[in-house]
Amino acid sequence: MNQHPAFDHQRINSLTELFGNSDAVRDLYIEFLDSCPERLAVIKQGVIDRRADLIEFAAHAIHGTSANIGVLNIEETSAAIQSVAHQHQFALVGAYVSELEEQIDGLREHIDLRAVI
Repeated sequence: MNQHPAFDHQRINSLTELFGNSDAVRDLYIEFLDSCPERLAVIKQGVIDRRADLIEFAAHAIHGTSANIGVLNIEETSAAIQSVAHQHQFALVGAYVSELEEQIDGLREHIDLRAVI
């Protein structure tokens, strides 16, 4: 079951003010979602290859963007992936990746169902 996104509504309001309308903000979410499959693939390959640097790099990209657009649950989970990868706890990365995929799917579903954020 996909997880519903946890939004930082203050961040969304700031983005809407900055860009002038919610359509532009929605486009930011869509661009983020479009970038996730490649980043998730890098994380998964990093687990296979036991390459913490790859995992941390891709998780950091997801973390930074999700923080900037105010998706709190994705921000938190990607930060956890960075942390466990840094500690070379590759088995834990896999569990967090499953959670992250559900969160990303939940965000996509939310965006698809609504014309605005």
